[in-house]
Amino acid sequence: MADIINMFPKKNASPELAKARAESFGRNLDEAYGIMVDFALEDKFEAFSLEEEIQLDRVLEILMDFSIMWNEGQIIVSSEARGLDNDR
Repeated sequence: MADIINMFPKKNASPELAKARAESFGRNLDEAYGIMVDFALEDKFEAFSLEEEIQLDRVLEILMDFSIMWNEGQIIVSSEARGLDNDR
């Protein structure tokens, strides 16, 4: 879980952190997608309320889309850190 928390962008992240995130992006994406698929196949989503189950299904769908895009080279990650625009 700590690995996932470390993936969230932090303002003024160091270049080393950005590089590490970029290098592990595909591996982390595959891991997250695999965990969600396993949970879905084991019917673990049914332990949640209907609303939560729908949200988990949506997360699984998004991870599937991102995994396909990653594997087809449609997602490119950068090892450069950039600040978040708080005015958005």
